Amino acid sequence: MKSWTKEIEINAPIEKVWKLFNGSLEDMQKIMPQVVRHEPVHVTEEKIGTIYRQAYREGKRIQEYDVETLEYLETANEKRVKIGFNLANMFDITALYELKKIDKIPQPTLSTLQRTSL
Repeated sequence: MKSWTKEIEINAPIEKVWKLFNGSLEDMQKIMPQVVRHEPVHVTEEKIGTIYRQAYREGKRIQEYDVETLEYLETANEKRVKIGFNLANMFDITALYELKKIDKIPQPTLSTLQRTSL
């Protein structure tokens, strides 16, 4: 199993960055333009267990898969979502996105983004 982690600092309010992962399809496409559809299939109140059907364009092909929310945290200073899906009945993919608000002088609006794929 291959896994990797990448961490970056983003000079933007944490809520604005979080919207890219937890907002509309248009917001999501700003960082994942290949996602062409993102529709709820089963929504839970606590977010964990929520399933979305996504369509991903790769060249002329579009692949569909169901993305399940495995972990979810949303506070003023920290945001985290872990998702899992099976791609083409061949690959089990898990991704964890974490945002943490950084209070740095003189720019108190920095956010960190950590992505881990397992």
